[in-house]
Amino acid sequence: MEYTDPRRKDYLGRFADLEGKIYLNQFYSKYRKLNHQEIIERLASRTKPFPGRLTMAFRSVRPDANEAALTAFLRSRLTAEALAEVDVAKLYRQFDPERFNSNDRAYLAHMHPLELWLVKYLLENTNINYDQIVQESAPLRQDAYTWLTKSRKQRAQDRSIRILLERDAFVAIHQQWQRVGFPFSSLVPSYATAIGASADRPTALAELMGIILNDGMRIPFRQINSLHFAQGTPYETKFEFTPAVGTRVLSPEVSATVRNALAGVVENGTARRLKGVFVDASGAPIQVGGKTGTGDHRIKSYGAGGRLIGSEAINRNAIFTFYIGDRFFGVILAHVGGSQSTGFEFTSGLATQLLKIIHPVLQPTLTENEMKANKSSNDKQDRNTFAKD
Repeated sequence: MEYTDPRRKDYLGRFADLEGKIYLNQFYSKYRKLNHQEIIERLASRTKPFPGRLTMAFRSVRPDANEAALTAFLRSRLTAEALAEVDVAKLYRQFDPERFNSNDRAYLAHMHPLELWLVKYLLENTNINYDQIVQESAPLRQDAYTWLTKSRKQRAQDRSIRILLERDAFVAIHQQWQRVGFPFSSLVPSYATAIGASADRPTALAELMGIILNDGMRIPFRQINSLHFAQGTPYETKFEFTPAVGTRVLSPEVSATVRNALAGVVENGTARRLKGVFVDASGAPIQVGGKTGTGDHRIKSYGAGGRLIGSEAINRNAIFTFYIGDRFFGVILAHVGGSQSTGFEFTSGLATQLLKIIHPVLQPTLTENEMKANKSSNDKQDRNTFAKD
């Protein structure tokens, strides 16, 4: 974005508001459960024990406190010898908060301006509501980032704007993903998401496969077709499911292209063990397609020089999202949770092998379904012939 672009100001304002809320939330989590005395003690520990810094921090949050209160505050962080060498009265006058704006006070205290503002707010108010804190801190969030709008900070401005552009891009991606069944209300902007390693749910993956198999039409899942109560009594009641009208979320061309790509995973890719496994009533292979995935989720700790010093296993997963022919689709997931997953090293081959193992159970269903479809087609053809005669 060019430096003269009028949108820069709006983007920088959004960035200040966004990052300011992040800092505000961090500070709020540190102070929200403390009483007034504990808040002051926590504040004192947040900067180095230098008389000027401590005085500026204290006077910023307790502007009406007297010299005696300042002395007690300094005594909590300074040694007796260091305090004896300090002219508290001079410090009290020198660091009068009325002489400085919020950014200057934060600079002199070596603290974030939003932290000083929040501590002052918590000390002066009861029945604290976080939403109200966010609302009332809005002007200060903008003021805290006035340095960013200065012309000599163009590189910092460009970096901040790029962050917002990336976030906006992920919002657009999330809206597209939701149309095809992504189950979460937000999407984390990250490199992992960019390469497709984003959180998902098996049912959502199955729904996506159904959309692809159905030429881009999204039709809601259902588990119950009808309910029949009190049969043979005066209170007999029956409910029948009314099929929902599908919504087009992908073009037929895109769906066909994806199906062919998924078939390649079985023909020549990571699910090759399923090639030729499923056949129709005549013994001809049924097209099978799918996507495999493996997840080894760990929290890793690194030391100096990038040396791995710790690894905690969270879970291990192997998944295969698949379709069989033109009517059947689903998901197979192998999952081991917690520390037990440390001893497992399986890959997505396990999920595809599970589908191969249950093939004898599925095959009769596939054959029976094909025979019914052929019978329905023949009956329709016979009716048309009879109508012509």
